[in-house]
Amino acid sequence: MKTGLWELGKVPVVIKDLWKGLTMAILGVTLLASSFTVSFHTFLPPWTYSDGYYTMKPKEQRSLSIGWGFGSFVRGMLATRGEDGHISIIIKDYDGNTIIDERTVSGRFLFEFQTEKIEPYILVLSNGHEGAQETVYLAVSIYYYSFLFLLIGVTLSIAGAYAMLRKERMMNKELAQTLEATISRDRFD
Repeated sequence: MKTGLWELGKVPVVIKDLWKGLTMAILGVTLLASSFTVSFHTFLPPWTYSDGYYTMKPKEQRSLSIGWGFGSFVRGMLATRGEDGHISIIIKDYDGNTIIDERTVSGRFLFEFQTEKIEPYILVLSNGHEGAQETVYLAVSIYYYSFLFLLIGVTLSIAGAYAMLRKERMMNKELAQTLEATISRDRFD
């Protein structure tokens, strides 16, 4: 008479449960690794998108906050319309460190960077023209996928390892009970 874990049909169920945990752990490690190696912003849509027109008076300077979230990828476009393109742009982090050096824009300027801090990044626009106002169009797309896949990967890896460990402990307990029952049965026989 077989008891506990070794009952007919129970072993495949145990292996199936262990396989689920292993699959979760492998998927988690794969997502974790891809969060560092795959450029999700090249083929997935932006997580958030904002755009708008700004009228810049002569000698006006305007600061805009962009790029919240550690590990997010920021991609943007600045287009000028006015006299002869005296709009300059510079992007800094919250501590004042320069992320993208100051540039004078005439026509269109594309920029992109990956955030390294949770704090907002500051985009500073300046109209250097003495007597004319400029109209500026700014579009910013933010991609949080790397950070999102990192979190999901860590969560799945931990959940998979926990599921395997839990099942392994249950198997050990049932095996110990089976051995105890077998030993006590053999003593009385």
